[in-house]
Amino acid sequence: MDVDSNEVLKPKPMKHPTADLLDQCMNLIFHFIKSVCFDEEELKWDKTKLLYTDMTQIFEEIILPTHASHHVQFLMFYLISFKNSLAYSFLQLLWRKVSNPNVPNILRQASVLFMASLLARAKFIPIIILKENLTDMTQWIHGYISNQDGATVNYDSRVHVVFYSVCQALFYLIAFRHKDLVNHNKGLIFLQGLNLAKIVTCHLNPLKVCLPAVTSNFASVTRHYQLAYCYSVIEHNARNTIPLVYRNSSGAAVMSMPVQLETYFPFDPYLLQRSNHFINSLYREYDGSIPESNGEDKKDEAEQQDTVKEDEDDFLMDQSNNSLSSFSYGVSPGFLQM
Repeated sequence: MDVDSNEVLKPKPMKHPTADLLDQCMNLIFHFIKSVCFDEEELKWDKTKLLYTDMTQIFEEIILPTHASHHVQFLMFYLISFKNSLAYSFLQLLWRKVSNPNVPNILRQASVLFMASLLARAKFIPIIILKENLTDMTQWIHGYISNQDGATVNYDSRVHVVFYSVCQALFYLIAFRHKDLVNHNKGLIFLQGLNLAKIVTCHLNPLKVCLPAVTSNFASVTRHYQLAYCYSVIEHNARNTIPLVYRNSSGAAVMSMPVQLETYFPFDPYLLQRSNHFINSLYREYDGSIPESNGEDKKDEAEQQDTVKEDEDDFLMDQSNNSLSSFSYGVSPGFLQM
């Protein structure tokens, strides 16, 4: 019996009906974006700029304020892949929100999550843009730390949530892209110039509230390149999990438990089957390669983390029950059967 080759190559529908509908919608919109921006593989720049303007407005008004949105943000990912200037403009838009104290903290936090995920995953963003954004982040972090020195510090992590979110974005990017950074011209000198040790050991203690997977991978990378030594801080944090008691602005005693940052990274792996061909060639998978340890460092690291499988895609792992399973924003209760 002959089988139609088109039927063989046709992607299977998603099992979850909502996911399947989303997949079909995404496929249609991807086709629309391409038809607007290209004429026989030639980029129509004027129309692309107009579409970018419209889509950034939609992004700011709808996507960015929506908590843990699924897949829709990849429409922006696809559009800005057409030209480096679009990606640069989009990153600048996000950074202006992060660094603007007049923007609500929840939007500043969401913006830096989008920045980190985009810079980690997008193959089309040049390394020079990555380094520029890392520089902006570290300068802002060092400035924030300096402003806290000598002042009465409120140690409630919720007060400094933007600071911790930027720190986590920085740690995530260095751990995720360390190979590209080191292999680039004078990359190790660049990383040394970020003064990561000062950030790790500052009194605000960002390693305490960052995701364990981010902290673990960052610690391994920075130890390998001798950029910072995180394990003593991690060990100290593990021993000190008692509630924090401090006085608020009105003088009342307040007790709070340490709060970890959320695990949402908007451009985690794209799971939709029909439309993923628009994204696959633009998308960087996590290769799972963490620099190997030697001697005492290896012993220290073994005490802090489980072994990470090299063939796992995702950087963020669920470390419960001594097993590592890929974390993805798409694997939510509503999408378990995708």
